[in-house]
Amino acid sequence: MSIIDIFTNRHEFIYGEKDNIDSFTKKIKEYDSDLFVVVLDKIGLPERRESKDLDFIKLGIASNEYFNLTILYNVLVKLRNISDIDIKLRDVFDNFNKYVIRDKEKVNSIEELINIVKRSRNIWESSYLEYLDKHKDINIESIPIPFVNSIEFLLRNIRDAINYNRYFIIVIKNEDNISSYSYRVINSFISSKYNSIISIKVLTSYEDWKNYIDINGNFIQFIHDYDILELDNNYKKRLVKNY
Repeated sequence: MSIIDIFTNRHEFIYGEKDNIDSFTKKIKEYDSDLFVVVLDKIGLPERRESKDLDFIKLGIASNEYFNLTILYNVLVKLRNISDIDIKLRDVFDNFNKYVIRDKEKVNSIEELINIVKRSRNIWESSYLEYLDKHKDINIESIPIPFVNSIEFLLRNIRDAINYNRYFIIVIKNEDNISSYSYRVINSFISSKYNSIISIKVLTSYEDWKNYIDINGNFIQFIHDYDILELDNNYKKRLVKNY
């Protein structure tokens, strides 16, 4: 499969064995393209035993906000080297200050925005772990960006500011042990209609993607608004084994 095959606006599962996934990820990072491509530094909240007496809505919200902030963080990190980026993102900063960031915090540069997004993500993660391990309730007031609300709107705002008229390719390399709710959040993105702004590419072996259920409990195979690409026979072998 050519690396060109992934540069579409369709969400995609790209299946392969670990060595082929590692090699393909390296090619993605090195490929010279006019498309905006980021490989996420993290893909979800860490896996923990989830007690049945915990509030599944809170777990879903934490997972969703963590993933939104992860996308935002990685996009901003890639933007930081663009010439005059603070000037280009002036309206973006204003929108964040008015609608996204808590009143006591303000940003006027991309470095300040990167730091506050990263800090918010870290607090969501630590709050999630304390909720699982100690049943300590999540304190929304402590998070500078508690809710991203619409990642599509924010990325559209950024896209317009940098005069980029295509979609952001978000590459997820499945090498972390993440929670079942993080899988569900990613699956919800893949089964939704973000294609004009976000195109998600999941690099994984078939057996290592733990579930195909979205945040509402639906099997995304039934919707199947995504493509499947194969780096090797990993996907076909597992299908034969399952049937």
